[in-house]
Amino acid sequence: MTELGAAVALQTARLILRSPVPEDAKVIARLANSPAVAKETFALPHPFSSDDARAWINGRDGHRFVVEDRDSGQLLGCIEIFQHDEDWELGLWLGRAHWNQGIGTEALAALGPHALIDLGLKRLTAPVFAEHGAGLRLLEKAGFARVGERVDYLEHRGGKRNVVWFVLGLEHLPARAS
Repeated sequence: MTELGAAVALQTARLILRSPVPEDAKVIARLANSPAVAKETFALPHPFSSDDARAWINGRDGHRFVVEDRDSGQLLGCIEIFQHDEDWELGLWLGRAHWNQGIGTEALAALGPHALIDLGLKRLTAPVFAEHGAGLRLLEKAGFARVGERVDYLEHRGGKRNVVWFVLGLEHLPARAS
């Protein structure tokens, strides 16, 4: 079992999910500093500065990855898992230019099994705003099960928002070939 926080690189057909390094801060800040990107997340501030990126990179809670194009090395976005109350929660964002290309689905297809099998987490939860259709479809395509909806008060996101909650457990993973 991999220790949470250990440096790990996950590879897919098109992507590498790797631990962020200080040299990533400038690109992370550029990609994240978009009102459209921030609007769809629960915690990403806008504006998003290089200082914000460095703070995220240096954070000690959870497990963070940058999502990188395997061929070009171009950074596309970020993904993390972190403890929230009793559960482990997933956060993912991609730079606006990288939306609707299957990148998020591919990244989650690698991270889900890693979190549940290699890290030994019991389940991952993922909240998404009810009006964020692409986010809802992304989680469904990645095998997450929709488990409920509630209204959350998020002052920094305009007050009350309908939030749909998803969960991924071992029972949701495709069977592995023997």
